[in-house]
Amino acid sequence: KRLTDFKWVDRKDFDKLKDAYDIDKKIFNEVDLAVRTMNTTEDEILVEVDKNDKEIGTIVKREAHADPTRYHRGAHVMLFNSKGEVILQQRGLNKAHHPGRWDMPGGHQTAGSTIEQTAIQELKEEMGVETKLTLKRKGLYQDGWQSEIYYLYWGVHDGPYKFDRHEVEQVKAFGCQKLLNKEYDREFSILEHVYDYVKELREVWEGLAR
Repeated sequence: KRLTDFKWVDRKDFDKLKDAYDIDKKIFNEVDLAVRTMNTTEDEILVEVDKNDKEIGTIVKREAHADPTRYHRGAHVMLFNSKGEVILQQRGLNKAHHPGRWDMPGGHQTAGSTIEQTAIQELKEEMGVETKLTLKRKGLYQDGWQSEIYYLYWGVHDGPYKFDRHEVEQVKAFGCQKLLNKEYDREFSILEHVYDYVKELREVWEGLAR
């Protein structure tokens, strides 16, 4: 191609290109991730565990998200209000992963903290609230980039929610059954695990809604 054939594109435009080479895609993704993670928490030191969830040391968050053979921990918090609605947050538009998608509060266990402390701290930092948290279970999430042993907690709080503008764009209460019926899908891009957790915690929000 001639030099004049090249032009700048954003991720949405790039994903639509049909003639991009694999090496071009790899370079684009690496540059895109590097830009998104500037001045973020990708250099945090996380607790590293083995596949049996036994602590074995520490790992840099950036590395934990690039090597599925190494395991780290995360806390996921499903927050409800007293009406039985689930409180979700829209992820910051500059987040390295899933920018602009709707999700629950949560984060990774850093060195020096327990997983329970992580859940409490993440809820406080991202939503500005503190409340009793109940552990539902733990599970394993794996993809081609990472292996995370996550702890699922739930709690109840009616706000006000003072969320971190660097992490969260906005916060909204969603009717749980409407969410499971996919009634919000046309307007809101909600991460798939949110549906799974809401379905799993049906007994909680139905009890609150009574």
